[in-house]
Amino acid sequence: MRNKSLDYSLFADQRIIDARLNIEEVFGSIYARSEPIDIRLIEKKDADEEDPNCKVRTSILTILAHWENMALAIDANIASEDVCFEMVATTLDQHVRIFRSFIEKRRQDNPRSYYHLMALRRRWEDKLSQVYIEKFPSLIKPKT
Repeated sequence: MRNKSLDYSLFADQRIIDARLNIEEVFGSIYARSEPIDIRLIEKKDADEEDPNCKVRTSILTILAHWENMALAIDANIASEDVCFEMVATTLDQHVRIFRSFIEKRRQDNPRSYYHLMALRRRWEDKLSQVYIEKFPSLIKPKT
């Protein structure tokens, strides 16, 4: 089970890497955002005729499908929830947060869309709010 959990790293698959790079190229760093990306902006960027290679929607779908598959694997006891939490909880939370309007629009058409992902995110939300990350001392000693 632990080995399967490692498959959910965002660096395990070239398609995931490409999707992340495309998203960051179009919207900037996901970690620099505190608000969801408006669905109208996503649709506008996706329809941008100046760059026919801009695959924003496909990239978002790829990332969210990755998280949905991981959440389903956790729910089916194929992957360890504890290991996945330690590896990717913050990143998953940020993706759900910034693509919230996209997720909600998809769920209007199909309420089962991202069912496992959203259930996992709710379970992890409380855990994430209780995580304390200690600041480690610098490895580089100041010159005296």
